[in-house]
Amino acid sequence: MGQFHKCAIRLYEIIAEITTGSTLGASDSDTLTITNHLPFSVYYNSANDSANNNVDSILHLNFKTDFCAEGNGSTNDVLSGYFASNFINQRRGKVDLNIPSGNYLINIQDSSISYPSKMVFSFSECRNLSITGALDSVGSPASIFKFAGGQKYGCFDANNTPIICDPSIDPATPGTLFNFTKCENIILSNIEGDGNNSNMIIGGSNNGGVPNGLGDSINDIQVAASGLRIDGYNENFNVSDCNFNHFCLDGITINGEIAVDTISGTVFPNFLTKDQSAGLAYNLFQNIDCNNNSRIGISISAGKYIKLLECDILNTGQDSAVGGKILANAPATGIDIEPNGYLPPNAPLDGCSQIVIEECNVKYSYAHALTILSIIHPSNPNADFVSQWITSKNSYYADYDDISLQIAWSPGTQATVESNGLNVTFEGDTIVGSFWRGVIRIAP
Repeated sequence: MGQFHKCAIRLYEIIAEITTGSTLGASDSDTLTITNHLPFSVYYNSANDSANNNVDSILHLNFKTDFCAEGNGSTNDVLSGYFASNFINQRRGKVDLNIPSGNYLINIQDSSISYPSKMVFSFSECRNLSITGALDSVGSPASIFKFAGGQKYGCFDANNTPIICDPSIDPATPGTLFNFTKCENIILSNIEGDGNNSNMIIGGSNNGGVPNGLGDSINDIQVAASGLRIDGYNENFNVSDCNFNHFCLDGITINGEIAVDTISGTVFPNFLTKDQSAGLAYNLFQNIDCNNNSRIGISISAGKYIKLLECDILNTGQDSAVGGKILANAPATGIDIEPNGYLPPNAPLDGCSQIVIEECNVKYSYAHALTILSIIHPSNPNADFVSQWITSKNSYYADYDDISLQIAWSPGTQATVESNGLNVTFEGDTIVGSFWRGVIRIAP
């Protein structure tokens, strides 16, 4: 079989001439059209969509052999991620994608490829999708995606000089590793993402110069650049044995929005949730490291039935436990549970609820270890309880300087937790540092 390297991105038809012969010298030949193309070509038949989406027809794919990834630490593998997610999106999921051990270099700003996205793996409307990496001899992820240094993050002028820009401007970003929108039944395991934030070229803020409240040492570049982003409506996620470290924004971003039915006008929540038909169950994030990320280790701005179990969230906005120069974006918090706040009148009030933090270490963030906020929106005075029913069990919280916990109303009112319906409970936790604003209820 011939080998093809550095081909342009298009569909190829390969014609092979097959010759058979005998010891007597007689031979004949025939022409064969190869139809078993790589998965990102016509291997998928969109006309047969329903059959391809049969719940019993899980397609097993390999990131290296099926999508030409190298994993050698020097070849840019970003296009392999783009092809893999495009193909899986066409199937609407039903894929078990194996990521073999390797060091996959990611550079979306590589000028030689004109990469068409700001995400490496971007999945939309997929069901029953498993993405599984390899483990090394000590049980750590051996399938590692590292973002190339020297990429730009933030606002720059035409001469590549950092500037402060308006939020409407599209700033530079090294991108997000995994993004999921409108996906169900997702398993992600044994993957490490390294955002390499200390080696990026840092531009100016995209907040129009508005003070961030945390001092001049904190940047305020609010541009998507996370390890894992779960955006909008999604259901039934299990993420285990993964690391999302050193990203320019968050290790994990769980985001949402409010959607409006175009026919009835009904407003409904559009965020991560979990099927409860068999009883209480959670979207599980277990044994996850989110260390040295610039804005937030794990951000939950909309979601329901979420459990963080045995996770380490360390040094957010910092280089180490004793500080150090690193890209730091407000709010520079380990775990931040904070609704988006852009709720229209009569919107559902389940923005962030039924969240469990269990046996987690959340330490040495620049600002806070744990922040839980609720939002009062001027157009919706009834949206009072959008962060509620949050339980922390046997976890450890310690801040870099003095403030470990912030549980409060926004903007800044001194309302207590219980009287405002947040129902935040701590059971067997260790809290080192001060508590800023509000009161907490300690379970017996």
